[in-house]
Amino acid sequence: MGPDFAGEGCLFPPGLILVPSPLERFDSRILPLGSCLPLLADLGLERTPGAERGLRALAGIAVGLALFAAWRAWRDFRAASPSVSGHGRAEAARILRGVLQLVAGIAAVYGAALWLRPTPQRPAGWGLLPAPPGECGVLALHDGLLWVGAREGLFAFDPATRTPRLAAELGVLDLRGTRALLAEGDALWVGSRRGLGRWRGGRLETVRPPGVDDPGPVSALLRRRDGALWVGVRDGLWECRGDPADAAAAWRFVGARDGLRLPTVDVIHEAPDGTVWVGSIEPEAEGLFRQRPGGTWECFGVTAGLPSAAVNDLRVDAGGVLWVGTGFGLRGGAARWDGVRWQPERIEPLASQKIRSLHLDAAGRLWFCSEYDGLAFRQSDGRWQHFHLAHGLPGNEVKQALRAPEGTLWLATERGLGFIREPEGNSKLETRNSKEVKEVRNSKLEKTRAPGP
Repeated sequence: MGPDFAGEGCLFPPGLILVPSPLERFDSRILPLGSCLPLLADLGLERTPGAERGLRALAGIAVGLALFAAWRAWRDFRAASPSVSGHGRAEAARILRGVLQLVAGIAAVYGAALWLRPTPQRPAGWGLLPAPPGECGVLALHDGLLWVGAREGLFAFDPATRTPRLAAELGVLDLRGTRALLAEGDALWVGSRRGLGRWRGGRLETVRPPGVDDPGPVSALLRRRDGALWVGVRDGLWECRGDPADAAAAWRFVGARDGLRLPTVDVIHEAPDGTVWVGSIEPEAEGLFRQRPGGTWECFGVTAGLPSAAVNDLRVDAGGVLWVGTGFGLRGGAARWDGVRWQPERIEPLASQKIRSLHLDAAGRLWFCSEYDGLAFRQSDGRWQHFHLAHGLPGNEVKQALRAPEGTLWLATERGLGFIREPEGNSKLETRNSKEVKEVRNSKLEKTRAPGP
């Protein structure tokens, strides 16, 4: 039985809907599981716990039979003496052919079992939903659209109908590796491997500091409270005051000569008092750098309590405490700033301690999203809740979570885009899964059809 979230303080409302990836011409089905969580079925095939156990058992039997047949063949081959005319060798060859046929048959049965998983009839509430192909990294809401920066480029969706928009306009642009988005006013700033661009009025204009032909990949964007635009690049960041597209704009590069010694600037955070924190995702970084208003750059590394010098995200919790997510590979962790140094905190449910991103939800809970093991957050009673692929997440690595004004929570993962929306109405849906009756309370699951080709 899955975790019960139907009570007070439910984070995931009944009727959680996820968008699978990549965008292909197949049915991706979502089956309600437990009290509120569904089970995502890739390629239109349901991954029930019983089916997974059966497939693992079949794989074990296949391996055992193959090993036994190989042992018998080897024994008979050794027993067949080559000196006894050619009969022994012919017999050994026959045995080996039989073994190969047996192994091929077992492999065929196992492959068919993997492909022909149980596919139940679609119940009310299942949907066909589009998603950008491949890995999704950053999200932004601009001009009534949801913008998704992915490895394959920049995508725009209508958040209400979940249909692609501006596909023709964005398809001709080489915006692969989009790693930073900043929405403000009538413009959307886009940071990609080609540099900095501004989408406005249905077109993208390239923006560069004067005299710089190739600024390199842009990995972070921040509009400071004093109006300056900060652009994270290799070896430092650019600061622009004024309209960046205007020749009169003042550009200034901040790097090692100014005390900011980072291989790349991937994370920029400004505190309410104007203090700026800057970090890099690279493992060779010295640590997290801080600059107070009018001050110089200070570095806080592992000796100052930072779990890892590779910084992936910064977030302020409901109590005003600054948190950092760090790590590279399997090492890293989360830590909170106590005003003097970083205090590491163990996120118990996560097998991988690298924290890929942080998110503060509407209930004031801080999500810790790992690289390989989904996400976890602590409930008000101190209990941890943990979710990963088996619970229905599109991918185990949640790179960013973004809450829309109407309450929909969008999730960018390494396997596509997902979202959680608040259902409307009051109804009760019952479906069977693993021989148990699961109920979805106070919800009305909405049927959705994917747009045509």
